[in-house]
Amino acid sequence: MDIRRRNFLRGRFSKKDSIILMPWVNDRATFHATCTRCSDCLKACPEGIVGSDADGYPGIDFRKGECTFCGQCTKVCSHNLFEEDLARPPWDFVATLSDQCLTQNNIACQSCQDICEQRVIRFHYSVGKVPQPNIVTTNCSGCGACVAVCPASSISILSASAAPNLTTIKQQGQIHVG
Repeated sequence: MDIRRRNFLRGRFSKKDSIILMPWVNDRATFHATCTRCSDCLKACPEGIVGSDADGYPGIDFRKGECTFCGQCTKVCSHNLFEEDLARPPWDFVATLSDQCLTQNNIACQSCQDICEQRVIRFHYSVGKVPQPNIVTTNCSGCGACVAVCPASSISILSASAAPNLTTIKQQGQIHVG
C-alpha cells in the first residue's frame, strides 16, 4: 500500500500506476526495450498529460486531462517507437465505469456525459431513479476526457483486449452500470 502523505490525502491508496501506454505505440515490449526516457514526448504534449510511470517510461495520465490525439509525442520521438500511420486508431482503450459511480448511490451526476465530445456516455432515465450511465464502447476513442472530471474517480481507461470481460461487453457495444 502506498501511504505517502500526498497519496493518502488525495485518496490514492493503491500502488497501481495510473499511467497508460502512449497512443500509436507499436508494441509494449519494443517500447520498453527501446525508449531511452529522454522526456521529449513529455515536453511536446500540448495538453500536458504525458507523465512518467514508476520506472520512468512516458505514458498518458488522464488525471491531468484528455488526449486530443494531436500526434506531437510521435513526431518528436527519434527512436521509431510509434506507428507511422496516424490515421489508424491510436489504441484499443475505452472508458469503463466502476461501481463507485455516484449514480450507484442515488446521487445525480452527469459530468462525464457533459464532457464527452463523442457522446459515447449516455444516461438512461427512468421514473423514480437517478439516471444511470451507459458507455457505447464501440464509439469510444479512449481520449480520457471523462476521467479527470469524475468526482468519484470511478472512470478508468482500460485496454479492451487486456480485459476479457470488457471485450465481451465491448462486442455488445455498451457498458451499463447498475
